[in-house]
Amino acid sequence: MPFMYYYPMTTDDLFTRYTEILLRNFTFYDWKLKHYNVIGGHFDRYYPPKEIRSNSIGVITTSNSGLGYIQGPEGTITYTAVIDGIKTDIIFYYLHPVGPSKSIYTISTNPSGMVKYDLDPANPEGWNQSVMVNVYNKD
Repeated sequence: MPFMYYYPMTTDDLFTRYTEILLRNFTFYDWKLKHYNVIGGHFDRYYPPKEIRSNSIGVITTSNSGLGYIQGPEGTITYTAVIDGIKTDIIFYYLHPVGPSKSIYTISTNPSGMVKYDLDPANPEGWNQSVMVNVYNKD
């Protein structure tokens, strides 16, 4: 996967964090944006799409540029889908901290266990990160 394919931003600033997140919906279900909560940083060029259809990609970019570098990008983005006849929230959490802590990208659902996911790369590193979050139907 090319680094920062959709979002070619780089920096040598020790405190600025750019993140390109590609949410790949490999489920049988279309997702509709329910809400998002930005805890740190801000969305940049690409905001969470209103819908991520089955077998497509949603691109989201975040950074903490211009915010005094208090913390890196962090937040949740919640989509809703009807999975196996059950209204389900698909909750994506992201954290790309300033400092030595590792970045975190997770998917959870309410009710729990409705999908599974993996990351590419499995352990994103560096100031500027591009991560593919692959979401699949549960087994």
